[in-house]
Amino acid sequence: MSDTSVIIPTYNREAYIAQAIEGILRQTEPVREILVIDDGSTDATPQIVQKYGGIVRYCRKENSGKASSLNLAIPMTDGANIWIFDDDDIAAPTAHRALQNALNSERGHGFAFGRYLHFDRSDQSGIPVETFPLPYHERLEFQSIFIQLMERCFVFQPGMLVRRATYDKIGPFDEGLARSQDYEMLLRIAHRFSGAETSDVVFYQRRHSGQRGPATATSRFQDRESVWQSYDQRFFREWYKTLPLSAYKPSMISADERTEAHEITCLFQRLVLMGRKSLWKLAVSDLEYALELSREIKKCELSLEESRILRKLFIERPFSHLQENTCGILEMLKAEPNRSLGPEIRKNLIWAFPFYLNHFLRQADIRSAAKTVYSATNFAGSRAILSVVGARVGRKPA
Repeated sequence: MSDTSVIIPTYNREAYIAQAIEGILRQTEPVREILVIDDGSTDATPQIVQKYGGIVRYCRKENSGKASSLNLAIPMTDGANIWIFDDDDIAAPTAHRALQNALNSERGHGFAFGRYLHFDRSDQSGIPVETFPLPYHERLEFQSIFIQLMERCFVFQPGMLVRRATYDKIGPFDEGLARSQDYEMLLRIAHRFSGAETSDVVFYQRRHSGQRGPATATSRFQDRESVWQSYDQRFFREWYKTLPLSAYKPSMISADERTEAHEITCLFQRLVLMGRKSLWKLAVSDLEYALELSREIKKCELSLEESRILRKLFIERPFSHLQENTCGILEMLKAEPNRSLGPEIRKNLIWAFPFYLNHFLRQADIRSAAKTVYSATNFAGSRAILSVVGARVGRKPA
């Protein structure tokens, strides 16, 4: 028997909770215990869980959110490792073994994580059908796991095994967050501890249109992205204020190297992270300072690492919306003289142009395709467009 405690926080999930539990019970490497912590469900969730008898412990509390549920549940378990599993997802049968092996690969790891697939429905026995992979997101080898996770959350609690000692050192979940409390905790963990990754798919993430959040802060499926971002922005602002600029440095820059050129690289990384969360005023501030430093040291070219960092600012946004709500960041770059970093930055910010243009053309969305071409050309110029297109198709532009 392993030394892993599984915690399943739940609220009004009568349609899915049994499948989540069954997935844990099907593990090829059994877990030590399963605790379902119910945040005051008003549907049949309690009756469904209680049918499992002593196999699954059940605790009910007043509705106050997922963070408070987890803060109550963790001390109620006694495993050396903790696996928090969502009430609407399904674990792969070998998930626990894969995560445990990864975590034990090195004593210093504070957590382990694996891959996942999306699915829309499952068969009667709770096996996901019609699974599909996630959109590709390049993870750069010179970025720490912490920076990669700030850039995009690709680790989720159902695919994550954490040492109890890690949670003890990090502290409780933030009960002021009705959403994104798991992401905020993940960033705190990744900032202080190394993590081990397994290439195995360890869980299946269900896509459904059910309500999210506690009773006092529910949100609709179609609003999920904007709701998540609004909560993400709260702790990203805090990271911006409290985290030193050196924390954003690529791994090839040693801790004792503090030149203006390296400072510019760190500023580019931070402005991309803030811009991806639509914290444009913070991003503009970093861009202004980076351009000022570049003029002081007469830096007119980007390093390969800086180019790869900057390309991610707009890579997951509809490109036809390039110039909307960015607090003047694009206008500032257009105002930079030709013999400066401005043109190079603009060219890298439109790196996703060929992808979006091809996407809209394949969808026969001529209006969006035309808007994409207009926005990119107006921002970066036709020469930059040709340069990017040529580079993306692997040939030198004419």
